[in-house]
Amino acid sequence: KLVGVYSDPRRDNRRRTVSAVFAVHLTGDVEPHAGDDVKEVVKIPIQDIEHHAYFSDHRTILLDYRRHLWGEAYQTSTEGDFAADIFRSTCSSSG
Repeated sequence: KLVGVYSDPRRDNRRRTVSAVFAVHLTGDVEPHAGDDVKEVVKIPIQDIEHHAYFSDHRTILLDYRRHLWGEAYQTSTEGDFAADIFRSTCSSSG
């Protein structure tokens, strides 16, 4: 299920990137691993997202995913995001 598309030109100073974020549920025996675009994969409790540091807008993406997962309305405030004037393009959890 598509969670959102993130394309703010300021999200990565190295180059222009666009991330299409999908929710995928894995079985307990599947262990994700780092590929060529990430140093490591760390599992954290979903309720603890705010207590960790992230690159660029990854905190925003994870918080949007949690809202999607919990069926909550998406945040329109940008408080705590990587930039104060970002525009969200997210999908509703009902569709």
